[in-house]
Amino acid sequence: MNVFHKVTLQTLKKNRVRTWITIIGVLLSTAMVCAVTTIVASFQGYYRDIEVYASGDWYGRVEGASPALRQQLDQDRRIAHVASAQVLGYAQSESQNEDKPYIYLLGADETFFQTMPVHYTGRLPAAEGEILVPTHYLQQGNGGATVALGDQLTLGLGDRTIDGESLTQSNPYTDGEVFTASREKTYTVVGFYERPDFEDYSAPGYTFLTVPEAGGPQAYLLYYKTTTPAKLAEVIAGYHLPEDENWGLLAAEGVFQYDNFGRVFFRLAAMLIFLIVLGSVSLIYSAFSISVSQRTQQFGLLRSVGATKKQLRRSIFYEAAVISAIGIPLGIVCGLGGIGVTLYFIGDMFRSLANGEIPMQMRVSWVSVGAAVAIAIVTVAISVWIPAKRATKVTALEAIRQSKDIRQSKDIRQSGREVRVSKLTWKLFGLEGALAKKYFRRNRRRYRATVVSLVLSLVLFISTNAFCLYLTQSVDRTASVSNYDVYCNLEGADPEALYPELLQAKGVTGGIYFCEAWQTILVTKDQLDSSFLQFARQDNGYFDLAEALQDDSFTDPLAINIWVYYIADESYRDFLTAQGLDPEPYLENPVPAVYNQGTGVLYQPTADGGLDRQTYVYQLLADGVDTLVLRAEQSVEGYTYGGTGNWRYTAEGEPVLDQATDYFYGESSGGDLYLPVKTQTIALGQEVTSLPMGIDEPEGAACYLLYPYSAAPEEVRAQTAFYCTSADHRATTQALETIMLEHGAYTGAGQVEDVRESESSQRNLVTIINTFSYGFIVLISLIAVANVFNTMSTNVALRRREFAMLRSVGMTRGGINRMMNYECLLYGLRALAFGLPISGVMTVLIYRMVADTVTDTFQISWGAVAVAVCSIFVVVFATMLYAMNRIKKENPIDALKDENT
Repeated sequence: MNVFHKVTLQTLKKNRVRTWITIIGVLLSTAMVCAVTTIVASFQGYYRDIEVYASGDWYGRVEGASPALRQQLDQDRRIAHVASAQVLGYAQSESQNEDKPYIYLLGADETFFQTMPVHYTGRLPAAEGEILVPTHYLQQGNGGATVALGDQLTLGLGDRTIDGESLTQSNPYTDGEVFTASREKTYTVVGFYERPDFEDYSAPGYTFLTVPEAGGPQAYLLYYKTTTPAKLAEVIAGYHLPEDENWGLLAAEGVFQYDNFGRVFFRLAAMLIFLIVLGSVSLIYSAFSISVSQRTQQFGLLRSVGATKKQLRRSIFYEAAVISAIGIPLGIVCGLGGIGVTLYFIGDMFRSLANGEIPMQMRVSWVSVGAAVAIAIVTVAISVWIPAKRATKVTALEAIRQSKDIRQSKDIRQSGREVRVSKLTWKLFGLEGALAKKYFRRNRRRYRATVVSLVLSLVLFISTNAFCLYLTQSVDRTASVSNYDVYCNLEGADPEALYPELLQAKGVTGGIYFCEAWQTILVTKDQLDSSFLQFARQDNGYFDLAEALQDDSFTDPLAINIWVYYIADESYRDFLTAQGLDPEPYLENPVPAVYNQGTGVLYQPTADGGLDRQTYVYQLLADGVDTLVLRAEQSVEGYTYGGTGNWRYTAEGEPVLDQATDYFYGESSGGDLYLPVKTQTIALGQEVTSLPMGIDEPEGAACYLLYPYSAAPEEVRAQTAFYCTSADHRATTQALETIMLEHGAYTGAGQVEDVRESESSQRNLVTIINTFSYGFIVLISLIAVANVFNTMSTNVALRRREFAMLRSVGMTRGGINRMMNYECLLYGLRALAFGLPISGVMTVLIYRMVADTVTDTFQISWGAVAVAVCSIFVVVFATMLYAMNRIKKENPIDALKDENT
């Protein structure tokens, strides 16, 4: 070990606080990157396991393939494996399901059983004449057949045709199709297997499996997998295969069906890594920059005795290597440990995503760990390079005098003007404020370093919150989760009389009942919000409005269907109160409260032949609309209503966009218009920003009218239902069934629905995303706080001689405290002046990334902004108090004699 390395180690030992803060910075940086790469690897592996378990290990599918094609694919080096099943034909079944009257028999090869999701009990067929039966063929309410292990089944195998054309599993059962049996064979049942993913729910036949049969039909169902996902398109184009891909498994491999999903995924991943690296660089750079400042005099002494720039630079990089050698391994351990602990507590939530069959496990790959180490090393190298380069440019004399960072600006030297201090500052902080202002002007580099540190911390916190906000909102939009746990249809019961007893059912923590009805409103274009117009104009046929909206000459009202809800009066009163509205006007002379927001999904082709999936969030009515025209539902004998209200039909039955918006036409008049419909104008109440329990956010008709139950028409009350939250949803479901049975209102299965059970996978997905989002926010916040603490506390420590000099000429501790309080205000205000606009720009960038898949309104998390603003001042003042307490007991003479500050 040379003398420079020894000096470096001694310096690290002497400045233990700064050394440990730097190590912690490297540790946090490495831990975050390692946690991200490990959780990505774990998620990817888990998602892939789910897809393989559910749909099979294949990328492409070919139906009705020839033996020649099967052989070609099997011999192609670009293809990893081919699973084939001989299509042996259809047979009549004992099914009680009118839509699935057939057995569909496949002769599967060994690769098929290894590749496809065949989860069986018993054993697999090993010879001709043995058969595997799907369990849903036996289920009551589905197939309802009776088959036992060892039974003999004689099947008359043949084909389905209609008008002479053969039908496959992709063609649902159709009236008029013909089944013709051509041969008969007997099979022994050797096992049963779960309903396969490769059988569509609309398929007309239950898929039975046997082995390939010699002399059987020469048509095959092929499932193939290429060596890499990138080669799939090449194989499809080369053999002119149908584009029938397993997009679930391909997504797990990083290839998405919708082009914009891929773009958003990689942009968000890049933004995530950028935020981590930015936070890490800011902390580590600050630490090394301060270290170099502290060692400036040391470098000057070494330069004066012959040390070269290269040797000094190596000394700084050696310090970085020592810090990294401790921080990076600890970071890897902490990152892996943190993910391990997190998955231990929330791992069971993943089981619902795979019906409990696939456990979530932490997957530690050398690639993910290596990526974390590489990113950490690059981060440290970037952080060290600038301070090292700056240190080697300082001359020996400047370093020994330590005058590099203290300069007086040229204009002040020439003009002789003093630093101006406002009257308010003089009044509040006096001479001490003026001294603080002078310090900032003379020590701009240190002042700027502190402000930059605060700005970066502010930007990191707000940007991270925005990232998590838009990420969780995107998941919420795509993973539909109800705001209640159990649903109970009250048809045939008296809701008002039964409601108190329902609320007392086991496990119920809150409940509500209401009824609902369709209503049609007539609106003009100027009453529609621009966000809805943007969506409807891009969706041909959506509400049958696209053509009308694109035609500027079409000015008549448009007919749109919306939902109207009649909510239990007391629940309605509580809901309006929580929304900040006076409930009395809504109950005495009912006007509807309005929920004016909905979502819609569009699938749009791209210029390169791909497909984008876009979720739009919009409001239907424009701001300021306070009345609506309702179409009164009616029937007129001898007349038929004209469909959507925006079209009429010619004598040939062709729809034509018509200026007459709403009408009835004579049933025997060939489509001539005769009678307008009746309308009613109603006043609207205030808009509400959320929905009562039981009412989900609308999809499509982006507007709800909310009335009290007392205003519900009698015919609508027959559709009343009870919705509740529960501490034990399974027990509540049973309790509600019992209550309905006791009151003679139980109508059978489906009347009471355990919604929480059916939505467990969506709920758990939202919880998982939120858990990792908040964890990410906490880690970024730690980096930001450590950055500020390190920068400010070290800068205060470097000013020990300055404080000692001020105390030696008579400044009291109270005066020094006033000076530091003024500095804290300056730091905080300057940080906010620069940090808030930059944070706004970062939030816009994140919004634009997510908007490629979810078109929502731009939002700023004002709560996060308020927390960030308050935290800036709290951290600044707390750090300053800590730093000042460390030096307030020092003897001024000792501090003046110390040459290392």
